[in-house]
Amino acid sequence: MSQNGEAQPLARRNDLVVSELPNEVLVYDLKQHKAHCLNQTAAQIWNLSDGNTSVPEIARILSREHNKQVNEDVIWLALRQLGNADLLAKQLPVPEDIMVSRRKIVRQLGLGSLLIPAVMTIITPTVVMAATCVPNAGGCTPNNGNCSVSTTCCSCCCVAGPGQDKCGNSGPGVTCQ
Repeated sequence: MSQNGEAQPLARRNDLVVSELPNEVLVYDLKQHKAHCLNQTAAQIWNLSDGNTSVPEIARILSREHNKQVNEDVIWLALRQLGNADLLAKQLPVPEDIMVSRRKIVRQLGLGSLLIPAVMTIITPTVVMAATCVPNAGGCTPNNGNCSVSTTCCSCCCVAGPGQDKCGNSGPGVTCQ
């Protein structure tokens, strides 16, 4: 909080990989294995959240940059989304006199407005979670029955077959572990 009691949001920057693209920013959280896509407005608000710039100041900056009045409700909506995505150093409580909802912002700005902040999150699998196997009869790369050689078969046995090798169980000439 500033001396006059205004909230000064602070973006979280540690354990994140940030990639700026035209009109959006991709943020990968290394600890939570989540990927976040921030549209241009959300990215601008996140970048302006330096712990020194207040919510009203952020609104004035965006208004100036976009040549359109941006009220504090837009900033608070983005801060709530950023906080829910754990992209702020600490979650800021929304002042009681401000009622932020995406629906309200859409009504104020119009459905097609580019100023509506959006933070989209997907959970990305860890290496172990992403490791899947191919069931029997699925295509595979032969491993000569050696499970220590990389294979995609659940049975750990890729059997050579006419036309295509398939996951299966041990058979004539093939001993799978």
